[in-house]
Amino acid sequence: MKTHTFIITLSTLLAMLWGTSCQNQTAAGAENGNTAENAQTQANNPMQLGDSIRLKKFWESDPYLETSESVLYAYWDSTLLVSCIYGKPTEKDGNGLISKISLENGQTIQERFAIGLNAPKGMGVSPDAKTLYVTDIDRLVAIHARSGTILKEYPVKGAKFLNDVFVDPRDSSVYFSDTETGYIHRLYQDEITPIAQVKAPNGITSYSDSLLVVLSFAGDEMFLVNKISKEVRSISPGIPDGDGIVPDGQGGFFASAWSGQVYHLNHRLTPTLLLDTRDKEINAADIEYIPEQGLLLVPTFFKNSVTAYRVQ
Repeated sequence: MKTHTFIITLSTLLAMLWGTSCQNQTAAGAENGNTAENAQTQANNPMQLGDSIRLKKFWESDPYLETSESVLYAYWDSTLLVSCIYGKPTEKDGNGLISKISLENGQTIQERFAIGLNAPKGMGVSPDAKTLYVTDIDRLVAIHARSGTILKEYPVKGAKFLNDVFVDPRDSSVYFSDTETGYIHRLYQDEITPIAQVKAPNGITSYSDSLLVVLSFAGDEMFLVNKISKEVRSISPGIPDGDGIVPDGQGGFFASAWSGQVYHLNHRLTPTLLLDTRDKEINAADIEYIPEQGLLLVPTFFKNSVTAYRVQ
């Protein structure tokens, strides 16, 4: 009964969030004016994360990435992939797609890199960089990472709001969350099984060889999930309306709050606020971080763009 009540509440919350209107802003706490030449210099000298981390705005893409939900670094060709909902996040309208943009300046390279989707959200790539996995409401879609062609669809029984994706490089398992039902699923050898159920799971990545760290969209806690025993441990505090989480390359993480905040988490998962754009109603959806370049990518959802920051 408690679970059923929560699902109704979350559905209502998602509908309310979708109805939110937005206005443009320059990200609070970030500075402008970095050049491509300076960026290349910084890329050759990767930053070291210390106690004080600052974000410096590098570029912002054109506002043509309709409902930009997630960003993934396509390291095999040094570009960025952006999942674009192009409609409502639960509507099966066939309008969703994945765009490819420049890593250097955010300019669009290929608007319709992958099509035939509904409301694509989280993305992850196989260890051999051949297959892109994308959540799409109630199915996981496998896409050719270089051509954008859909290879296979995996319907997920009972799924309502499939969200973030993490591909384990150790065994190619694909872990993905369902924010509405609470399930965390695993795709392994073409078979999907639920491994845990927590409150409103969203962002998901590896914490250790055996543990996953999972953000909650409910925001009051986060979770450590043991991939083997399936044991779940709650960690407080959480990230408010937690969205994306990515490793920082040094044992910590960057995490986003959908309403417009970006945090750094140390190895103990203690959060420190780095960026807050809520006053201008600019969202921070499913982020990406490239450690070797010290580059943090933030999709702005309703602003239909991606903003890049140098981490200093």
